[in-house]
Amino acid sequence: IAVNPLNPDNIVAVFQGPSPNGFRSCFFSYSFDGGRHWTLGGLAPRERNDEFCSDPGITADANGNFYFSSIDGDLAPSGLVLDFDMVVAKSTDGGRTFPSFSVAVNQIQGEKDTPFPDKDLIAADTSPTSPFQGSVYLAYSNPSSHGRVDINVVISRDGGTSWSAPVVVTEAQGNQGSELERFGAVPLVARDGTVYVFYMIFPLTPPPTGPTSIQFSKSSDGGATWAPPASVASNLPSPGFFLLRNADPDFGVLPGHGFLSNSMPTAAIAADGTLSVAWIDFAAGS
Repeated sequence: IAVNPLNPDNIVAVFQGPSPNGFRSCFFSYSFDGGRHWTLGGLAPRERNDEFCSDPGITADANGNFYFSSIDGDLAPSGLVLDFDMVVAKSTDGGRTFPSFSVAVNQIQGEKDTPFPDKDLIAADTSPTSPFQGSVYLAYSNPSSHGRVDINVVISRDGGTSWSAPVVVTEAQGNQGSELERFGAVPLVARDGTVYVFYMIFPLTPPPTGPTSIQFSKSSDGGATWAPPASVASNLPSPGFFLLRNADPDFGVLPGHGFLSNSMPTAAIAADGTLSVAWIDFAAGS
């Protein structure tokens, strides 16, 4: 969800769900009365009409334009997702329509070390005191050439028309079989232009067992370089990804049944610069 800085009654929310063709799609809704009433705007624009869409994100710039990020998956006739691109659609009418989009990260099938973006979120620099005002940052998880998951970011300086090459925010470390994975990149921009990216880090041994940590990295030069990661919270008992009980009668009986959830963080920055980070914890260790 994002609020128009020029009109706080103008809000846009994005979400995913089933589309008319039966595949997962991304949708947007908008409000002009502070969220009391909402209008369904429709589907996110796709590179091709029959494609899979997931992981929607939304932000607004200082001029009141909204940027709608999502993963665009090319589908085979069998329904198998062949490749993932990250696209960003732009609205100049308060979120009523998103008529144009750009490809921020392009996955090329068969090419070595091609990106495989996942769990993306987007943020715009709206601060008049920032030397990078107007920049838009799209952060995401990306499996690296060594088979582990890094955090990357791509940046637009021209209102979402074009995007930089991916910049590595933080790299996964360790050997195969004992690596720590990074998921759920959440970008935030402070009033001085400092960019923060928060994410979850956990061991991806099957099944994930924890402990999980919430970490962040920051950039003071508009995303060109990033400081070494630091911890928000360490050694949390959460396993990272986990299944929650739902109405499935096979929950707890058969593997893989239940509602898949995770401890990926969410974050926000207040007007006074205070950063707040939240995540799902397992206080009892289960």
